Amino acid sequence: MQENNEPKLPPEEEKAKFYQLFQFIRQNKAKIAFGIIIATAIGAIATPAAFYIIWFWNNPMSRDPRAFSIFGGFIGGVTGVIVNVINVAIVGYIAIHLEQLKFNLEQNKIEDEVKLRQAKSSHEAKLRLFIINREWNSEEMFKCRMKAGKLIRKYPTKSLRSCLKTQIGFNRRSIKRIIAI
Repeated sequence: MQENNEPKLPPEEEKAKFYQLFQFIRQNKAKIAFGIIIATAIGAIATPAAFYIIWFWNNPMSRDPRAFSIFGGFIGGVTGVIVNVINVAIVGYIAIHLEQLKFNLEQNKIEDEVKLRQAKSSHEAKLRLFIINREWNSEEMFKCRMKAGKLIRKYPTKSLRSCLKTQIGFNRRSIKRIIAI
């Protein structure tokens, strides 16, 4: 058995190198895919030629057109299978990638709808608070609160409703606003 003289890396450095490799692959995904396609195409062309050389090297070149027809069928058969396998792999990759994109778009759409609903509900709540605040700080409400405070101080034993009914200047709408608050 041969010994490996290469020093073993600590686990942290191994993880760091793996992470660097992973990042490189992620950043250069298109270049790597293009390289694989080119290498596969070269292999698809070279494989039938290699098979022909291995099997028929010792035979002399023929002048018969039928022999070239057989050779063309051989090259087409070998290349066709390789190209079909590559085609199936590419179509499968595209289909999976499109499904992932579709799923991501659906997720983003759902997340956007949730954010929009939250923003609308938040906006509606702020608008309600603004309206309540504006109404509370209106001059009419201020006068009503001041009159109510005077009546409570003037008649501490009576109920607010009975005090308001007896005084002039309070209509039913004002009484309902004060009591609701």
